Amino acid sequence: MKKLSLALAALAMAVCLPGQVTAREKLPELSASELAAVQSRTYPVSDKVVFSSAVAALQTAGYLGIEASKDAGTISGHTDAKSKLMFNIFWGLGKKKYTQTAQFLVEEMQPGQTTLRLNLFLNESKTRSIIFGNKATDAMLIRQGEPYTALMQLVDAEVARRKPLEAKADAATESSDTAGTPASDPEG
Repeated sequence: MKKLSLALAALAMAVCLPGQVTAREKLPELSASELAAVQSRTYPVSDKVVFSSAVAALQTAGYLGIEASKDAGTISGHTDAKSKLMFNIFWGLGKKKYTQTAQFLVEEMQPGQTTLRLNLFLNESKTRSIIFGNKATDAMLIRQGEPYTALMQLVDAEVARRKPLEAKADAATESSDTAGTPASDPEG
């Protein structure tokens, strides 16, 4: 009886203590204008530098299955996650996993000025029945700023690392162009 009363007293204290949150608090979502600001960056370099920097950033962040199209200016990749086994009374055993997909759009607005846009999605893949293989995937746009900021910082670092290399390549191209041009003859 003494143990029961101690357990009830401990339970009452745990319920009454203010400021202790047991459930995970949800991160605040960004407004449409705030989200648009975090999703886009403009760089004073060519589209080649931004494109290769975005691919390198995805690789650094651990994304898999990276697909890139230079013609379209698009890059996409996804993270991998371990499946969790679940049970549904109607479908039986199934699997569920969450992955994140990143999609970049690289556009050169004018020579030497490129805009990069990023969309991040949270994908929930479900296999309702292991036997019948009924699959479904739901994707939802991520509206918190932290994942965008983290990935864009990786792109910023790659662009900063590659920008001097582009300047050296441009200088070498210009010097080879002027060396191959014959000087004009003032007499003739």
